[in-house]
Amino acid sequence: MRDKVDEIHSLGAEMVIIGNGNAQFATSFKKKLNLTVPLYVDPSLASYNAAGLKRTKLGTLGPRNFLPALKALFTGNFQGKTQGDPYQQGGVFIVFPGDRLAYSYICKRSSDRPPGKKIVERLRAEQQKADKH
Repeated sequence: MRDKVDEIHSLGAEMVIIGNGNAQFATSFKKKLNLTVPLYVDPSLASYNAAGLKRTKLGTLGPRNFLPALKALFTGNFQGKTQGDPYQQGGVFIVFPGDRLAYSYICKRSSDRPPGKKIVERLRAEQQKADKH
């Protein structure tokens, strides 16, 4: 998703990351990945629970994560020290003013991500809808 930040911003939207580690972890994570988007932490997992996100050991340690982990390793993305709840899976949501949910994707496992292209397409469609009104 980091490669879509400029495109997301050009559509008048903001990408926000919520992690479940502590604030110190978030600071080093943001610096390490050179993130330019807001990063918040929720070690209590309240936002994850409210969003209906899954917590599963199999989603983190299961066989469907082996190949993506190997690919990450070969491209220089190493797993650092685990911070927060390693079994908590994430998700992606597009929320518009008035708390209107326009898109949601609940990850089934730690290597599961929606295509960034799909998110940008959804934002474009919403922008076109707004332009017509």
